[in-house]
Amino acid sequence: MTGLEVSTRRDGSLCILELRGEARLETVSRLDDEASGALDHGAQDFIVDMTHLQFMDSASTGSLIRLGSRVEDRGGSLVLCGLRRVIQRLLERAGLQERFQTAADEEGARALL
Repeated sequence: MTGLEVSTRRDGSLCILELRGEARLETVSRLDDEASGALDHGAQDFIVDMTHLQFMDSASTGSLIRLGSRVEDRGGSLVLCGLRRVIQRLLERAGLQERFQTAADEEGARALL
């Protein structure tokens, strides 16, 4: 099993979370921790870059839903980008494709914010 790496970049009130590896129940706390830290330090808008994410389970989708709700409650926006087809299918099967704004890449995600 591959772990999950989460790197964070800030650009003013924008936080870019880049996910690498596999987002599973056992690893999703890394995403939760990074996102919470960014929110606590004033991030308002988020881009979650999934270009290098190989796998995602339902616990990880729950984490994204929670993050999206927290961001929206603070008046911000959340955009997912770089979704592989397998991740897109997971969101579709879970009925979440309408829940998230998506873009092909970070540039497209920034245009949506």
